[in-house]
Amino acid sequence: MRHVRELIQELEAEAGRFTRVGIAVGFDDSTKFVWSGELDNLQTLKRLVEYGGEPVALVGFVVAGREATLYCRPLAEYKDEQWVQDYLDGLIVQISSAVVAEYGAKIVNKAGANAWLN
Repeated sequence: MRHVRELIQELEAEAGRFTRVGIAVGFDDSTKFVWSGELDNLQTLKRLVEYGGEPVALVGFVVAGREATLYCRPLAEYKDEQWVQDYLDGLIVQISSAVVAEYGAKIVNKAGANAWLN
């Protein structure tokens, strides 16, 4: 795994293209998110890794008016792992619920890993 500082740099480099983008940190029974632009996101990621979390993917969404498109992709370390697609599918479901609740937006596209916003 790359150093957490590098992961935060990757996260922040992606931030301008999304309404919100974050790193999904997997645990045995849950996923936590570290979002771009948050104060102390580096320390948050360090703490989650110290507690046994594994940074696995980037997740993001774009809200335009009342519609949202969701994106996710594995971090480079996991792109060839067989289990990662199922994990990403679960993240999309989790993020969908949060976007609807927070933004009141209708999910119009769940782009997934093959359509990461460029």
